[in-house]
Amino acid sequence: MPSRLKRVSAILILFILALCFSLDARAIEPGEVAADFTLPGKTGTVQHSAIKGSVSYLNFRASQCGPCRQPFP
Repeated sequence: MPSRLKRVSAILILFILALCFSLDARAIEPGEVAADFTLPGKTGTVQHSAIKGSVSYLNFRASQCGPCRQPFP
C-alpha cells in the first residue's frame, strides 16, 4: 500500500509541475501583437520583428510523431 501511495503522489506532483510550466502558454487575441522572438531557420536566423506586417504561422511539433511530420516533412 505505501508504494502505491508514493506512485500516486509522484504522479500528482508531476501533473502539478506540468500545469505550472504550461501557464505561460496562451493564444493572442485578434489585433494583439505577438512577442518578439528569434528562431534558427534554413537560411539563417529569423527574427519575428523583421517580418512585421506579415502573417506568421508557427508549427511546433514533435520530430518523432509521424502525423506531425506529414504537413512539413
